[in-house]
Amino acid sequence: MGKKRNQYSPEFKSKVVLVAIRNEETVDETTANFNIQTTMINNRQRALLNGVADLFDKGQKTKKNHAATVDELCKTIGQLKVEYDFFVQRDRFLDPSCAKR
Repeated sequence: MGKKRNQYSPEFKSKVVLVAIRNEETVDETTANFNIQTTMINNRQRALLNGVADLFDKGQKTKKNHAATVDELCKTIGQLKVEYDFFVQRDRFLDPSCAKR
């Protein structure tokens, strides 16, 4: 069997990336000190630099996603209401004793 992959905590990952971004050490020194591969540092650094704009977005993407979710849920509720009304009317038509309810 192969070696089990290490699972790093977000705190550890952020610590490593901050060391790399601050240029306190070279990438080779950082990999040796933290016992990780350079690929991890490079990927995390790229992810941080690409995602830093989202920190200053003030929730605009979240609001758009929330609005889309609300619209989708409203459509689903409407569809379920139509189906429910159809079955209630059908049951009343098939069993007149249900009409009193």
